[in-house]
Amino acid sequence: MTGTSLNDAEAFLKTLEPPYVIKADGLAAGKGVIILDNINDAKAEVNAIISGKFGAAGQKVVIEQFLKGTELSVFIITDGKSYKLLPEAKDYKRVGEGDSGLNTGGMGAISPVRLLMNNS
Repeated sequence: MTGTSLNDAEAFLKTLEPPYVIKADGLAAGKGVIILDNINDAKAEVNAIISGKFGAAGQKVVIEQFLKGTELSVFIITDGKSYKLLPEAKDYKRVGEGDSGLNTGGMGAISPVRLLMNNS
């Protein structure tokens, strides 16, 4: 979403289906992403972030379409000429049974990822 006001954010939220993904655009110690099922809660969260909930990290807010699936991180080290792939990891972020709660700063990771091993 690109826009410059709370009104723009609210108008964009109306174009999406829940759940709504609201993010502080800056670094927020792993706490800057909120996933909400209710549009009024999403509007309130955008307002809270803009009003300073995450300090400087929330000067800009990102609103995204929710994508369901498995998150996977792949790590690469490079010197600008060559690279080395490191093992992938599956990060667990949402607290609560069945990913029902808020995002955390990361609750741990598993590597290698069985999902990839089973599909090779």
